[in-house]
Amino acid sequence: DAAILEGHIYLIGPTGIWEYADGSLQSEHLVGADLPAAEPVQIATGLARGVSGPVMYVATAGEGLLIYDPRRATFTQVRADQPRYRDLTAVLPLKTGQVLLGTERAGVLVYDGERLAPFHPKLTDLQVTAVAGSESEVWVGTLDRGVIRFRAGETETFSEPDGLPDPRVL
Repeated sequence: DAAILEGHIYLIGPTGIWEYADGSLQSEHLVGADLPAAEPVQIATGLARGVSGPVMYVATAGEGLLIYDPRRATFTQVRADQPRYRDLTAVLPLKTGQVLLGTERAGVLVYDGERLAPFHPKLTDLQVTAVAGSESEVWVGTLDRGVIRFRAGETETFSEPDGLPDPRVL
């Protein structure tokens, strides 16, 4: 995956995160050395509560969320007590400063800058593959249930009977 933050491009792979600017490598952060021992799986940029300017969010497969502040060149790790909340698959920063996180088995979580919790009871216990949308409407891709649209506290599911070729959505 890749993201642009303050004119720099950040690339992630199973072994780390690489930062490029003006066509040259600026920094690298390796899994198990500079980063927790978990593969980065998705990256996004957005606002964070209590931080001036945009930050980079990195979802990891097993060690929770990493937040990179480019002004301080530091990573902060958000690691839940419950192991099932640490295995992230997707990340969606919202304009409110909240971050929605897809998980391998726990559904969609929300991080508000201080606390990590389930986003909504209707979006728990899901195998999430993707999260998209905004504060008013969230779309959740799942491994076995198609796409779930969440709006105004209600969900609507689209799967094979609704025309999808497969219930697995990436």
